[in-house]
Amino acid sequence: MVNIAFRLNANPISGTRHLNRSLAIASAFLETNPEATIFFLTSSSDEYQEVINSSGFSFVSLGPIVSAYEDQEATVSAIEEYKIDILITDIPSLSEGYLKAIKPKVKVLAVMDDKCGLSTYPVDVLINPNLYAHNFEYNIPNTSQLLLGTEFFPLGKMFDDFVDQKYEASDSVKKIFIYLQPQDNRSRLLNIISGLIQIKDRFTTSIILDRNFSKGQELAALIGLDERFVIMTDSPEVKKK
Repeated sequence: MVNIAFRLNANPISGTRHLNRSLAIASAFLETNPEATIFFLTSSSDEYQEVINSSGFSFVSLGPIVSAYEDQEATVSAIEEYKIDILITDIPSLSEGYLKAIKPKVKVLAVMDDKCGLSTYPVDVLINPNLYAHNFEYNIPNTSQLLLGTEFFPLGKMFDDFVDQKYEASDSVKKIFIYLQPQDNRSRLLNIISGLIQIKDRFTTSIILDRNFSKGQELAALIGLDERFVIMTDSPEVKKK
């Protein structure tokens, strides 16, 4: 028997993206290892407890957490209490110190990452399932596994019927629409555009910018004179369209 834990948060501000992809991975674990016990370690509100429990997993509340140190201590305590063998973290506020403190406590430490914000990742497995993942240069131990790109994106069971279908997106996709929530548009938008620029196909990309977007000059320099990209400001009129 193996004990597996997912460390993540879900709330109305950050959304449920981390929760949904962790649920997809947890379901796959349970299919291949029915004897596994799976825990969700979270400081999320109890409104997500039913979603986790109804999927067959244990909801473990870490209580309110206001600092990285409290997060580390609460996670280590849960690992020891529930004798966790494998930990998968999917939280944006990672630090090298956090990972170094967690790694000796488990047999396998895996990280779901979106932005390559650390100089080194002391983990056993690192997964970045985003379109722009190959633009990053991750520094991980030589013995670790690095899984980059959309082929590693964890999809829930509701998408199983589409797995065997064939698509020819390069010939049919002519219009792309990009809108990121304000808290998600740090450098992620720049990474997405960098990936799209490398595609030589003819398409039009409409980019909706939040008024608080702070990397306008960098975005303009990145796009240059590429006419495939159209930038618009977030407004009620744009949302109606």
